[in-house]
Amino acid sequence: MPQAEQVKFPTGVYFIPSLGIIKSSNATQALNQSEQLILSYLLEHNQRPATKQDLIEAGWPKREVTEASLFQVIRSLRVKLQESNKGEVIETIPRLGYQICTFDIQTFDMADLNPLEKVKQKSKQLKYFLLGMLILFCAILATIKYMDEPSVDDLPFESRLTSLDSNNVLVIGEDEDVLNDLTSKVTTLYQSYNALHSPNHLENRRIFIYKNNDIYSVAWCKQDQDNYCIKGTELSYSMRLEEWPTFQNYILSNKGELIDTPKIQTDFTRQPAAKVYLNYIDDSVIQSKVIHYFISNEPNNEFKYSSMSFIASKQQDLHQVLSIKAANYQVIPTQDIPNVIARVKIMPEMFHWAYQPTGTTGLNKDSLALENERHEQVVYEGRKVVFNHLLYHHNHLSLIFSANAGLYWLHSNKQQDVLFKATVD
Repeated sequence: MPQAEQVKFPTGVYFIPSLGIIKSSNATQALNQSEQLILSYLLEHNQRPATKQDLIEAGWPKREVTEASLFQVIRSLRVKLQESNKGEVIETIPRLGYQICTFDIQTFDMADLNPLEKVKQKSKQLKYFLLGMLILFCAILATIKYMDEPSVDDLPFESRLTSLDSNNVLVIGEDEDVLNDLTSKVTTLYQSYNALHSPNHLENRRIFIYKNNDIYSVAWCKQDQDNYCIKGTELSYSMRLEEWPTFQNYILSNKGELIDTPKIQTDFTRQPAAKVYLNYIDDSVIQSKVIHYFISNEPNNEFKYSSMSFIASKQQDLHQVLSIKAANYQVIPTQDIPNVIARVKIMPEMFHWAYQPTGTTGLNKDSLALENERHEQVVYEGRKVVFNHLLYHHNHLSLIFSANAGLYWLHSNKQQDVLFKATVD
């Protein structure tokens, strides 16, 4: 009987590459194509961490997908590999990527396969035929403008609503471990703040905190007696994971601040329909980004928009134009996702750099603002449909959550805005 190769992991689970299956003492599971390709890549390149871009190229050859797709595959593999502790098999290497260091390659007789696995082995020719038909079908679908819309079940985050005295806190992350970590961090920060300042400086707040493999993102506002955000008290910050102590020290040394009106360098005289203000804590010289949105209504609760992004360095307050984008978007109210009011479906049309992001190394170094903009470039130029999520909306102010970029406030220039009209009708 012929022999085959299998990979044994510390969890007691086996991966059989030739069959594309994971098996344990109590279950056998088939991996999808991206899961097989990514797991195989991690094993073949185990001597070094694999970057997210490496794994995206390995898991989706000749296709443009976002990091959210990769996060979902990694999460699925962790479950199938039966990790009891995150990183037990697939280690997350901060700012580098992922790595599998511990495994054992073995050989076994195909006769040892159970009947179900033998059927899988005997049906490989049929599988390849069906795979060929699937590829042909996908090639036909590729002529459609937008593809790969994620479903609600595939959303790469979970959320939990909690409270700290009079403050409401929403933590967002990929799993329960992340939610617990975020809850611990915000609780510790809250207690430390109250130990230094009068407790009434930090009360009646809405606080949102998110973590992915690369960043923390935090947003907050002060609430009025009706639990609506008070204009001018909303702020958001994004930072790399190692910058959390810097952010914590910033909060502990301040009693809060109002939003400054940025100085925008542009000859464009039309007033935007909405603005976004983003603040960053990183090792680069770019400290903030402002986005102006110019929006027109379309039928069926759809909108067209163009936007201009501006950046400012720590050495000057003047914002300079960074990029220009255009897209359609649609607001889809939902009751299926906890703590989410609506999904915002974005259908990109155009991206154009107004600032050359590779020309000045000093300006680029470790910049989250430019990293996010490059990600946007891939999404927009690939015409990839993406979904953001509306977490808060009242009159002029909305809070948007992006799995890639984090949390940010969207300010409408109209007191009763129509940007998310479907959510308030």
